Amino acid sequence: MGLSAVTVGTGGAAATPVFKNIALDDTCAVSAQYAQQTLLFSGAENAVLTLGGQTTGFETAVGKGYVVIAGLPSAYYAQSDATEQLVRDLTALALQNTDTPYAPGDAFVSVRGRYTAYYSATKQNQTAADKTYIDLFSPVLATVPGGTVLAQRTPRLLYDVTDLAADTIPRVAFVGATEMAPRVEDRSLTVVTMAFPSNATASCLLLANGRSPVSVTVTQGTSNRKATVEWNAQNGTLLVRPENRSTARNVVITVEWGDAPGPDFQ
Repeated sequence: MGLSAVTVGTGGAAATPVFKNIALDDTCAVSAQYAQQTLLFSGAENAVLTLGGQTTGFETAVGKGYVVIAGLPSAYYAQSDATEQLVRDLTALALQNTDTPYAPGDAFVSVRGRYTAYYSATKQNQTAADKTYIDLFSPVLATVPGGTVLAQRTPRLLYDVTDLAADTIPRVAFVGATEMAPRVEDRSLTVVTMAFPSNATASCLLLANGRSPVSVTVTQGTSNRKATVEWNAQNGTLLVRPENRSTARNVVITVEWGDAPGPDFQ
């Protein structure tokens, strides 16, 4: 297994890896924007990265296990192929003294409730075939159907709407604001009440689930408010982006649904 050489700072001295007879095959640089730390230890610690004769990364026994510490901020490791490889290398180093096998995965995937954070540096992957998501990093909150190929090096934050998309009435899929009252969701009407900063724009994505929008109104108090409305008949999604003039009053989105789209959506 190859382990990565590190150069600290723009024009800085090389941080020399000492990786227990494992050959080096990559080189990466640590930008000057990142603060580096050198650690002065003595005794049982084994240096794994040194800078100017001082230890910037080391391993040591802790109880029945081992710990590997590198004096670089976590943001650094997401900067390039080489820095990502360094994370894998340090992980392999931490495990080489144990009986735990190490097989790096193809992607970073973290699931928390409806949210799935995804990133892969090495290959394309597919979403689960039985899941429907919306992409919260998409400017139009695009739907992501099951089996969608996710490109490498493209971070995605997916929001699971599988149960909402399977419903028989229009459903609110996502609201990019604070909801201030219970929603109204039935076959003919959807009402969403929200609050968000003044002079800003929020987003609300609705799944039509076989229905069509007849009209969309956005009000604040007794006044109508401007909103960008995008109806995607192919995907059956309605995206409403209301404006907010004042934080003193809630913004209310009202959508009427029918069997056929209204004049503004044909």
